[in-house]
Formats: sequence, C-alpha cells, structure tokens
Amino acid sequence: MKNKAEYDRLYRGLELLDEGIVAEENESLKFLKATRYVSIRDNPDAKWISEFFEEAYTGGFNAALFLGWITDPTTDLDLQNAYPTAMANIVDIDWSKHAKDFPPDCELTLQDLGDPLVPAVAVGDFDFPDDCYCPNIPVPVPGGIKAYPLHGRNVYMTGPDMYLALKLGAKIKISRGFSCEILLKDGKPSQCLAYALTNLVQDRMCAKKFYKDTPIIEQSLKVMAASCYGKTSQNVCPKTRYSAKSMIHENSEPSSVTSSYYAAYTTALVRCMLIACINQLHNLGYSAYSVTTDGFITNAPTEVVRSLDAYGFAKIFQNGRYILNQTTEVCKANHVWEAKHYNTTFLNITTRGNVAVNDEGVLAHNSYTTGKEKDSRADRDAFLLAVLSRTGPLACTSEDRTRFSAIAEHKQDFHVTEKTRHISMNFDFKRCPLIETAYDVPVHYSSRDGKSHVDAIIANYDTRPYNNIEEFLNYRNTVKSNKCIKTKKDLECVYIKSTNKINGYIGNDLERKQLLSILMGYRSGLYKISSLDGLKQSDAVALINSWDIAQITINDWKNCSRACLKKAFCKMCVTVCGRFCLNEGGVAGYVNRMKVKYAAKWGVQIAGMIFQTRSRSKRQSNMLSLDLVKDMLEKIQSLPENTSITK
Repeated sequence: MKNKAEYDRLYRGLELLDEGIVAEENESLKFLKATRYVSIRDNPDAKWISEFFEEAYTGGFNAALFLGWITDPTTDLDLQNAYPTAMANIVDIDWSKHAKDFPPDCELTLQDLGDPLVPAVAVGDFDFPDDCYCPNIPVPVPGGIKAYPLHGRNVYMTGPDMYLALKLGAKIKISRGFSCEILLKDGKPSQCLAYALTNLVQDRMCAKKFYKDTPIIEQSLKVMAASCYGKTSQNVCPKTRYSAKSMIHENSEPSSVTSSYYAAYTTALVRCMLIACINQLHNLGYSAYSVTTDGFITNAPTEVVRSLDAYGFAKIFQNGRYILNQTTEVCKANHVWEAKHYNTTFLNITTRGNVAVNDEGVLAHNSYTTGKEKDSRADRDAFLLAVLSRTGPLACTSEDRTRFSAIAEHKQDFHVTEKTRHISMNFDFKRCPLIETAYDVPVHYSSRDGKSHVDAIIANYDTRPYNNIEEFLNYRNTVKSNKCIKTKKDLECVYIKSTNKINGYIGNDLERKQLLSILMGYRSGLYKISSLDGLKQSDAVALINSWDIAQITINDWKNCSRACLKKAFCKMCVTVCGRFCLNEGGVAGYVNRMKVKYAAKWGVQIAGMIFQTRSRSKRQSNMLSLDLVKDMLEKIQSLPENTSITK
C-alpha cells in the first residue's frame, strides 16, 4: 500500500474531494483548504453500497429470555474475542466493480445469497414462522433501541441477517438490495482486517513470552486488537462531541478506517452466531436465560454448546480462531466458547440485571450501586436483598462529576457530588412474557453474615418475540407506569392493559378490577349471579367480600348499579332510519312516573338523570370484556351463598 489515499479507495470505497479554498467559520481573515471524503465517483454503486450498510448497521443483541429465580446449574458462556474473531472472516469489497442487484420485489432464497460472508445488503419485508423462538433481524424503534419481532416492513438487512433468517424459516421480500463483488488478491479473497488483527494477536503472544516483566506491552497490544471494531464503527451512527476550542458540541469525525460495511458485518456475524445457538438450544430443550453482546447464560452443558453448528456460523467463528492464532491445533486459544461464570442459583430480572447466589457466579447490577465494595460478597448480598424486597424503583447514590464543558467555559470548578438515582428493576419487556408459562416461586434469602434476610414471591416465566413493532411499543408504553413487576399477578395486569382497549384506570389490582366488572355486568342484566338476587346492599357487599377475591364497599356496589340506568336510556331512544332518536312513548311514560315520584324536585332530578346517563356510559366502557372475566364469573356463578372462593 503506497499511501492513505490508495487504502481509502481500495478498502473503503472513498476518495478525498478538494473543494478549494474557503474562509473558516467565524474567522473572516483565515482561509482553509476544504476537503471531504466522498464515495468513489467512477462507480456510482459505491455510494449506494455505503449508505445501505450504514442503514443496516446496528449494535449487539442484548435481551433477557427467561426470567425469575433460576435454581438449575447454569454457565455464563462467552464467544472468545467475539468481535476480532468475526472481523477475521470478513472479505473485502471490490469497490471498482458494480454491485449485482437482487430482482426487485422478489422473495429471497439461500441460492441468491450463497454464503453468509458474501457482502450483501437489502431493504425489504420479512416474516418469521410463528413458532420461531428468537428472530434475528433487528428493527429500529423510537428511542434508539432495536426490537426483534416476527414481522417487519421496510427493514435494512445485512447478508448474515438474511442468511440466518432464511435458515430459521423466514420469508424475505426484497424491495431493493444487492450483493457486492469480492476483492481478489493473488486469486484469493482479500481480507485486510484479518491481516491487521493477526499481526496484533501474534505480536501480543510474542510480548507475553519475551516481555514477562513488562506487562504493559502485552496489555497495550490487547487493547489495540480489541479497539479495531470501535475504530471501524466510529461515527457510522453520527454522534457529537464537545470542542474545547469552539466551546460547542460538534459532529464527531469518522476515524481513518471507519467503514459502514466492516462495522455492519462485524456486529451481524456475532448477533447471528448467538441467536443461531439460542434457537438450536431451544429446539434441544435447553434454555438461554440472558444474552449480552458476546455471550449468554444457559443450562446447557458447555460441550453441547460447542457441538452446535449454529446453521453454519460455528464453522465461521472456528475459522476465525484459526486465522488469529495461526494454528489449527486443538488448544484453549482456539476454543470458540469459553466459560466465564458458573451459577448454582441466580436471579434474572432484566437485561444486564442478574445475580448468582454463589461467589463465582454472575453479578450484573443493571447500573445499581449498593454502596459496598464492587463485586464483593457484601455487594452480592446487598443487591439480592434489595431486588427481592423491592416494591418500586431502587434508590442509590452515585458520584456526579463536573462536566468538562462547564470547566472549559469557566462556569464551575471541578468537584464531585453525590446524587440519588431511582432505578427500575422491572423486566424491560424487550420480549413479550408468556403468561401461560408464568408461575410464582417463594424465595427465602439470607445474607452470608446472617444479619439480613428476605422472603419474597418471584414469577418465573419464558418469553416470546413480539409479532410486530406495534405490539412491542404497546407493551413498552404500558409498563412505564408500573412501579414494580414481580409476580404472576403483576404480569397478568400488564397483559390485560397491553392487549385490551380499556377506557379508564385499571390499577395494579387486576382481581378487583375483574370483580367490579362482573358486578357491573350483573347489575346491567348481562348475566345472572343467583346468590346475589334479592339481597340488600349491606348483605350483598358482605357476601361478595366473603368470596375472598377483593374487598369492596357499599359505595363500590352503588357505583356498579349506575350501569343499570342503561335500561332507562334504552327506553328513551330508538333507531329510526339508522339514526338514534327519542322514543316519545317511552319518554312520556318514564317522565310521568318520575314527576309523580319526585314532584318537588323534578327539575333537579331530570338534570341528575342526564348527568348519570353520561356517567353510566363512561362506566360501561370501563368494564372489562367478558373473555377477561369469564373464568372468575364461572366460579362465582357456581358458588352457593356465603361461600368463599380461592384465588
């Protein structure tokens, strides 16, 4: 390689555009030579390729898959040097050649892709089978996060994403997409990333051998190898940084090796490897409980995980280990998977929020600080006790340091203060809870020193992918108002709120809401409850409370009765030619009876009736639908008088 310009053109598809001499902003007497990088202009496809890969680029896969108090022995497995291993497999694009377009509006096949390492990118629609446990195509949603639903529309996808999706049974319809020609060097696919990373890894091994007394050399090379992905992805997603010179936030600049293609393929390969293994483990009857960027926690033996073919991605990662280590020998360095933690029992509450009971287990705080020495036994105990006993967000203190911008602008001197944060330990609902799998587990936990203990109820449950982005957003918006989601009852309440259009407040006591809805329906004449017929208000309330479902008051009973005014309203109205009009005969009879009964306060009474009619309509719309109260209603209808019902 003769110079940087040749590297940019050959491996990044970029060239430097000279825009002449321009005046520097805010400096009227200062001039600069204006240059900027653009896609090479002798191949119009280069611009499209770069822009498509930029749209398709996304970060790692992070999610909680199975939640609760897990008593099975589990292992936290990581892909060894995940990103460098993936990068060692990436082939270079021949930016001088035109891309090969996929037929528009076609249904993609594996033959169209050929291989997951072929540089390819597309935008289109996808539909996974309903029984797919973990779809692999990320879809951007408001808020900067990514969802992994069963169905997506107008989504950008890389070659590895599409390849694995097809292997999982998805149907992909391409709106526009293309595969790129591979750059050849000495008749073989060129791999500039593999060349650079192999040299760094080999230099590190030499430093570790010959400079044992100077570990900083070996550690520096380790950091350099690990930072390669960060430099290739720098500013692929535009960000800002603070400039001490101009004292404003400016757009960050890409690095000298930034490439949307390299960045997109690096993360896609790691995501696909993890998701492929998660699906295969699920098919074998094993569980993956939590996944974070480069590994997951599973109850599958390590050898079972290592034996998976991951739909072809295991071979790719094994080859990456061989390339970096320059040997195909069976050795620890060539293992694709390495065990990081072993858990006897652990609590899994949300993404990046899990803690094992044993000292060698996982301890991911979900950004919570206990005030104890980090990762110590006391820290582990304090975190477990706090999460198990919580009734809402957990409060913790952290150090808040003066921002550099405030120091540079002479607004503040540097100082450190403590600030209180309130952190939700609820499941983040990146996936949808399977209510039918949920069951409550009683948990008793005592700290190692025996000074503290807690008794709690924690729901264990599996999850499923959302059907689409609308369902994802519906659940996520619903749980924003929930302070604490711990038990099966809490999950059922979220399910009701998220899957039913209800005008009105449900609250966190779902059983009370169901009971009041049943009483409204009974008093509206929608269905019968024989044990309540003919009872006085106080007797009815006493009987209802004896059912041991939820406690109500006489006022609750009266409020439910307002639904009965629907009958009066129906008598006042009939349908004429499709329009809702007054029934004059019904009105006359009703008005005459009201006048006789309330002669002294007729004007006030009719006004109150109109007001209550409107209130009644609102209350009727606030009733839960019959399918949501059916089970409870059937139990109530089967009860004799003065009998309690078990929850």
